[in-house]
Amino acid sequence: MALRTAGSVLVVCLWSVTVVLGQNGWSVTYTTQSICTLEGSTVELSCSYTYPSSYTVTTTFWFTKNDAAGPVSLSDDPDYKGRMTYRKDKENGHTLSITDLRESDSATYKFRFTDKTGKLRYTGKPGVTLSVTGLQVKVTGGYRYKTLTCSTTCTLTDNPTYIWYKNGHKVKEDSSSLYSDYFSDADSYSCAVKGHEDRRTPAVCQNCWSVTYTHQSICALKGSTVDISCSYTCPSYHEIKQAFWFTKWSGMDPEDLNSVPGYEGHIEYLGDKESDCTLRITDLRLSDSAGYRFRLITSGEKFHGSPVSLTVTDLLVKITTSLFSRWVTLNCGTCTLTDNPTYIWYRNGYKVKEDTSSLYSDYISDADSYSCAVKGHENLTSPAVCECRFNYSIPPLDLKRIQKTLYCHVIVKGVRGQNCWSVTYPHQGVCALKGSSVDISSTYDSGYDTITSSLWFSPKRSDSWKDELIPEDLNTDPGYAGRVEYAGEERGHATLRITDLREEDSAEYKFIFNTESSGWGYSFPGTTLTVTGLQVRIKDPTNIIEGKCLCLFCESICFLQDNLSYIWYKNRQRLIGHETKYLYLKPVSSEDTGRYSCAVANHEDLHSPEETLTVTYGQRNTSVSISPSGEIVEGSSVTLTCSSDANPPVDKYTWYKKNVTSPKASGQSYSITNISSEDSGEYYCEAQNEVGAKISKLIPVNVLYKPKTTSISVRPSGEIVEGSSVTLTCSSDANPPVEKYTWYKKNVTSPKASGHSYSITNIKSEDRGEYYCEAENKYGRFNSSSVFVDVQYPAAVFPWFPVVGVGAVLTAGALLVTIYCYMKRRSTGGSNTTADTQSVHPDANSETYTALNMKTRSPEYDTLANVRGLPNDTAPQIDTELSDYEK
Repeated sequence: MALRTAGSVLVVCLWSVTVVLGQNGWSVTYTTQSICTLEGSTVELSCSYTYPSSYTVTTTFWFTKNDAAGPVSLSDDPDYKGRMTYRKDKENGHTLSITDLRESDSATYKFRFTDKTGKLRYTGKPGVTLSVTGLQVKVTGGYRYKTLTCSTTCTLTDNPTYIWYKNGHKVKEDSSSLYSDYFSDADSYSCAVKGHEDRRTPAVCQNCWSVTYTHQSICALKGSTVDISCSYTCPSYHEIKQAFWFTKWSGMDPEDLNSVPGYEGHIEYLGDKESDCTLRITDLRLSDSAGYRFRLITSGEKFHGSPVSLTVTDLLVKITTSLFSRWVTLNCGTCTLTDNPTYIWYRNGYKVKEDTSSLYSDYISDADSYSCAVKGHENLTSPAVCECRFNYSIPPLDLKRIQKTLYCHVIVKGVRGQNCWSVTYPHQGVCALKGSSVDISSTYDSGYDTITSSLWFSPKRSDSWKDELIPEDLNTDPGYAGRVEYAGEERGHATLRITDLREEDSAEYKFIFNTESSGWGYSFPGTTLTVTGLQVRIKDPTNIIEGKCLCLFCESICFLQDNLSYIWYKNRQRLIGHETKYLYLKPVSSEDTGRYSCAVANHEDLHSPEETLTVTYGQRNTSVSISPSGEIVEGSSVTLTCSSDANPPVDKYTWYKKNVTSPKASGQSYSITNISSEDSGEYYCEAQNEVGAKISKLIPVNVLYKPKTTSISVRPSGEIVEGSSVTLTCSSDANPPVEKYTWYKKNVTSPKASGHSYSITNIKSEDRGEYYCEAENKYGRFNSSSVFVDVQYPAAVFPWFPVVGVGAVLTAGALLVTIYCYMKRRSTGGSNTTADTQSVHPDANSETYTALNMKTRSPEYDTLANVRGLPNDTAPQIDTELSDYEK
């Protein structure tokens, strides 16, 4: 398992709450029911259990999950591998320890035990609820004065002390998780829990630059893996153009680790390109020790944080000894490992101690050798050492001062003469291509003893041995027949060569030798061989978008040696100019779509399987077609279809009409049935997929229809007087426009005129009447409503001429009547006035009026007769009967 950077160790042991559940003598007592602790820390969960004395308990474990067979022990859960241990504290006492806690470890943990028959099983309930939380700074308050909270998702169990940092400097230490201050745009704040200062929160600010590292210094083992965790911020008005890690400068600019020789396939950027900038380095080497910085380049600025110091160390056993005693103290020396490791000690290849202390004391003999390892990294064992004894010629007086500390460097690499047996391997792990050959080397020392025999074996093959405790030579193993040979044999060195490698050859290989008295090398870790094929891996395969940069890796499940040349193929055709394990496509385009494979130079026949690269892109050539083509006549049906080239295909189409905000429809086609003139306009579609959206060009929809809403206007407006001129104008909505206008007078069959306007000059009374127009285009005709033209006589003739004529006639008639009456009166001698008065009753249905006696007619009638014309504008007809005198 790779060695990761975890936090400081926080051990939580609570003894204030006792939870006992049980029946009939079976019980589990938990020391607490719930614990809240920090991510990256260590926690211990303890319990004690009881059972009837007639039973024998043989199996105990903790669990959080169940499978089909029942509860799954944490020791079998891959999520806890290398991070948990069981410890039996006392009689029927049990403690679970979990290191490097993660938020995913939050769960309810229960203890379970079974008797030797396996039939009686008991689980303690309710268990212990563990909550793992990270730290986060939350900001509240006004414009400048703000309150910051060092927030957790649960209340920490150990009543912590909080430490606050402003712009990287400690400003407060308090049991309260709150901190208030005046907040400027450039200020950044972070917090930590005392005792865990290396697990500081990411900095928060408004518009500041910051790079925050979880650890300022890291110590890690050679051959392990380390994650350098960090987060960053930059002002919101800056756009990040480039972000990378570096250790060295090239001239005025830092050098991206991705382009530094020796780091290829060795580093991986785990950041999310938004705030996380974590760097992973695998298969650590001593040369990787350096100060690592994260660099930001935006549209206008460049920024990098302070460095994180990484120290890569070998394990080295140091011996403190005395010239006069065989009691020695050994120290498994390293820099201070970041994850507070547990050390394992080996004597003569056998594990003798496991402890958090790096020290081990023992009596040592000349033949004894010692080595150490870190738990979880047993494959990274230190070189073995044995006691250093030298022949001193020292005066007797100085004997009291001879006891001293010696750092023993008799490391077993063929050093002889110290009576120290050993077998060591220059490589603890070897990676080789499937189908190729590999050499596995070792060095050994038998001291003064004569080696009688030696062989190579693999513990993986122990099931095929006659005796599983007695290794058998690979030369006799049928699985390796014809593929194994011992090469380069010489005193102190042995080499195993395996040809035509297969994936099942992945295993640990060891060298042992036998002397007349015993054998050596069985228990020491050997060299682990990993046989790998090649595979093309696409970084971020879910985000291959045209225009972005893309990197393809020629990947193996283990790290092949540096400086190999690679060959790339696209659609089985070799790509020229690409000889590293990375194939960069800058920028990627749809033309890069294809099947890719890779191979190592000189092993072209061992190429990888093909990997298909599919480039996604947004809409191209988005357009609208209309069906049926040609003229669109009102009342018909029309279908608009949107087409667009996109990958993945368009998953949403939306239709719009120009100058109309809301969409008209969705779907690839938009059908308009019984189309009307209101549907005329310009239409466009929007095509959208997961990459983006694009709109088409406008397409006009021109609906053709016959004339409608035809109307007439009259000019001039007002009274139309006989002899004047009048113009009637016809207006009509039509598409295409009206081609022909025809004018009609009501009740007159033949048209009066044609054209948009109809003018009547010197109008006469016979022109009086109702007129209408007919508008016509190729799709039909439509008549307007009629308009009445009322022709009036001129004011000097027409209104008063009848009155004057009637007055003259009446005057002449009155004169004649007067003369008649006068003559008759003279002849009769007068008459009674009353008797002469006439009563006239005209017949309403008659057009003949009886002459009135001019003396007796009323003045009202006289006025009416002179002012108003008679019906039908006709002069009154008066029948005057002459007297006998006039005859």
